[in-house]
Amino acid sequence: MKEKIKVILSQNSLIFKILSFFYNLPRLLWKPRLIKDIDEKLSQFVRENMYFVQIGANDGVRSDPIHQYVTKYSWEGVLVEPVPYLFERLKNNYSGRIGLHFENVAITHERGSVSFYSVKQADDLDPWVHGLASLDKQHLLRYLPVQDKESYIIEEQVKTITMTDLLDKYSIKAIDLLCIDVEGFDYEVIKGVDFQRVKPRVIIYEHKVLSLEDFKSSVKLLKQNGYRLWSTSADTIGILKSEL
Repeated sequence: MKEKIKVILSQNSLIFKILSFFYNLPRLLWKPRLIKDIDEKLSQFVRENMYFVQIGANDGVRSDPIHQYVTKYSWEGVLVEPVPYLFERLKNNYSGRIGLHFENVAITHERGSVSFYSVKQADDLDPWVHGLASLDKQHLLRYLPVQDKESYIIEEQVKTITMTDLLDKYSIKAIDLLCIDVEGFDYEVIKGVDFQRVKPRVIIYEHKVLSLEDFKSSVKLLKQNGYRLWSTSADTIGILKSEL
């Protein structure tokens, strides 16, 4: 009898696999539904006269999920980018467009200044590496595809404001789309949103470099505030259930 039980409950047995599946099911259910591309969902909700806030706007073009819609529909909104040279490119790429505001700051939990790390401009670097700029130097040391990483990293003090400061400055009462890409600090930005004051119709953020704990926490927070979520391998989109 004992031998039969051992066989039934062995890791290769069907019963063991079924029991393991149901045991681990609660750990898996938190994950958003998988999609191939964020635009699968985003394209269903874009329209004219949308107001957006983009945190970590980079140059406004490279790997930007909303650039095509901002230009096509002449959206109005606020674009935030802390890296000075990327900020200048951002303004140039949207030059002449009405209704856009630009902030050369980092969004944190308090106003002031903070050390910020970016990649120096160099001809031997691929353009995508400039998107690695972060509050965490280790992030650049981890992902910069060069040997002498330290020599390519710039440390500078950047001004910081809170999400509430940003909303107050521009008297923002409603947001159609909040887009976040801040290299591992996306959950911190989401936590800074006062969902009682303003609840974006759509939220996009990068989860690829978030810790598993922060990714889970971001999903939990957004679900608690009425969002349904979908994810690619790199990004997550949340849409208010009332919009579906």
